Amino acid sequence: MTRPEGLASDSIDALAAGPDGTIWASTSIGINRIDGEHRDLYLNGATAVGLLVDRENKLWAGTNRGVVRAENGRWRYLPMPTGLNLQDVTTIAGDHEKGVWLFDAHKGLYRWANGHITDFSNEPLLKGKSILAALGDDRGNMWFGPNQGGVVVFDGSRFHAYSEPDGLAGGSVNAVHIEDKDTIWIGTARGLSRFDGQRFVTWNTSNGLPGDRVQWILTDRGDRIWLGYSTGVAYLSSSDLDRAARDSSYRVSFQFLDDGDGLKGNPDRGNSGLT
Repeated sequence: MTRPEGLASDSIDALAAGPDGTIWASTSIGINRIDGEHRDLYLNGATAVGLLVDRENKLWAGTNRGVVRAENGRWRYLPMPTGLNLQDVTTIAGDHEKGVWLFDAHKGLYRWANGHITDFSNEPLLKGKSILAALGDDRGNMWFGPNQGGVVVFDGSRFHAYSEPDGLAGGSVNAVHIEDKDTIWIGTARGLSRFDGQRFVTWNTSNGLPGDRVQWILTDRGDRIWLGYSTGVAYLSSSDLDRAARDSSYRVSFQFLDDGDGLKGNPDRGNSGLT
């Protein structure tokens, strides 16, 4: 889908999907709603980046005018404490308590819940870092993926970090995907990692993957894992990854889709809410 098909802009920074099948796309000139034959534009003229559809089907967006929330067709900017202006929110994620985490590229990390905002910008494990990906799991943990590498997890009371010595792939963390309560997938600049609640297992080109820099991750109900690369999209089976984890000489099999298969341009990381 491009501008001739109704998009406001061909440059999309983030996507979010609602339970009713509605797709939201953030652009430099507003937010597109893609619903059946409709291609409506909201917040015309605003630059939008971070997007989230929360558990109550409310849309949250980080714009250059502030953080906005849409519910039942009404758009409202969040009231902020005096002196706090979050106008560069690039990553938004919800947690199991209906809280919403907001990462501002200049102000740091905050959490909005029940009309109040909590400041986490001075958390030592994240201070000064850029959060590219964030997602809450079913156990009540929040996973944060910094551009500087490693993952930081908040368990509701404290933050702790995982890095390469723990088996995690190195480099910037571009994607966090929750498959189920016991399986967390991490895509980094140096490979694909899976956390099973106890340990990380990592795969990269040495195991047969088509590239090291994983931009985004999706799983489906057919045992397949979809991986976004700068040159296209690969899909493979998790059972094949398990075999490669057991046998270092085994190379995973995959199918690869690119512009020759109809992709219009190369998929990038963005801040996709399509998880």
